[in-house]
Amino acid sequence: MDVPWATLINMYRSSATKNQNRKTREYVRDFLKFIKDTKICNYDAEINNAIQMADSALYLVRMDVHAIGLDRARERGKPLTRRERNDLFESVIYRTLQIIDETPPFRTVDSKQLDAIFKEVLPKANAVIDRMLDDQVIYRRDRSRFSDVLRRISRGSIERQIMSRGHSGVVIAGFGEQEIFPTLVETKIDGFVAGALRAKCGIYQDIGRDGTQVAVVPFAQQEMVRRFMEGVDPTVHEYLASLEDLVYRFSSAALNARSELTDMQEDALKQAAKEDVGEYLEGLRTFLHDEFWGPIVRVVAHLPQEDLATMAESLVSLTSLKRHVSSEEETVGGPVDVAVVSKGNGFIWVKSKSNVGGA
Repeated sequence: MDVPWATLINMYRSSATKNQNRKTREYVRDFLKFIKDTKICNYDAEINNAIQMADSALYLVRMDVHAIGLDRARERGKPLTRRERNDLFESVIYRTLQIIDETPPFRTVDSKQLDAIFKEVLPKANAVIDRMLDDQVIYRRDRSRFSDVLRRISRGSIERQIMSRGHSGVVIAGFGEQEIFPTLVETKIDGFVAGALRAKCGIYQDIGRDGTQVAVVPFAQQEMVRRFMEGVDPTVHEYLASLEDLVYRFSSAALNARSELTDMQEDALKQAAKEDVGEYLEGLRTFLHDEFWGPIVRVVAHLPQEDLATMAESLVSLTSLKRHVSSEEETVGGPVDVAVVSKGNGFIWVKSKSNVGGA
């Protein structure tokens, strides 16, 4: 919400000098309470934030429809008909609404304040919705119904625990006063709406107490770290999931060559393909874990702190290089800051841009 994280963190650090919490998770709760109590935004800022959330939800619907439509047209070798585009749009928005309805709301959001804010959001949301329906050339008989669904999606994206494209991630890691092993907590924060801070816990790692002895956890641009650790790019996993459709179509064609399948046989064939491919992918995940992730993690568990810092820097630099030599947006780049946090020595910079040429 246009407030730098560095400012908030420095303010919290100053206010928490005498507050020694027993556990890292207590620092997380304390930090979020500090943000809520600091009153960093006014009512107009909350409205602008709500507008961005609704726009983000509608944008994702557009992108989903566009991507699925392209895939289907590519498979068939010809564009979708108007009827097919209409049906695709309907299936995407109802599936999105179902996901939103099944997502729990933020309990701290005041419903009366949300009603007032959504009245301010609605004119802009309606304008976006009208453009979407025009672009898709939706049948007139369906426009009112689809508009209502999209408005429900817009409101649900503000009310429920769904992060917008503009959310931030904050990772708090270290030791509480009574912790002898480190804990890591990721918190996803999506600004203020209706007097409430939209925040929810993401990744949580508690070393030593839940059976986990070591963890390598990437955030934001994760693909190169995961490629190094898992031996395969995450997008390959997603692509392999399409094997389900391939197995079904091949088996269906082979059986149809003998005799036409009944609806019951078609359903059974789809379920069998789903189960077989699911079993194959689970075996693949086990193989990659045993051959790649497992051996690296076992070594990491015994590395000295200096080598851990070097490994962390190398993984970030690898991501930076990948972004630099590809057509992707360079969201990772420049000098890499590296720090080590230990129970005995606390927080120590191994490499920091602010120390270049100084120490």
